[in-house]
Amino acid sequence: MSRSFEQHNIEIQQNRESWAGRPLLRKVHSQFHREISHRLKPNQPGLIVELGSGIGSIKEHIPQCMTTDIFPNPWLDRVET
Repeated sequence: MSRSFEQHNIEIQQNRESWAGRPLLRKVHSQFHREISHRLKPNQPGLIVELGSGIGSIKEHIPQCMTTDIFPNPWLDRVET
């Protein structure tokens, strides 16, 4: 495992823990994701993709969104190289 991958795993777990303990931050992101979801056209063909999904919280409001990042994590749909 590369050093950058190990460091990322440490940081992403810290981010997840921080996210869980910050209700105001979750509320702001939730409102932002809800706004995005309202602007999506339901019958628009193609994929909805989030680049750099981090902890993948967008799926709470856009469950069909394909989440991506450059480091693998179990909550992501795809790893970009």
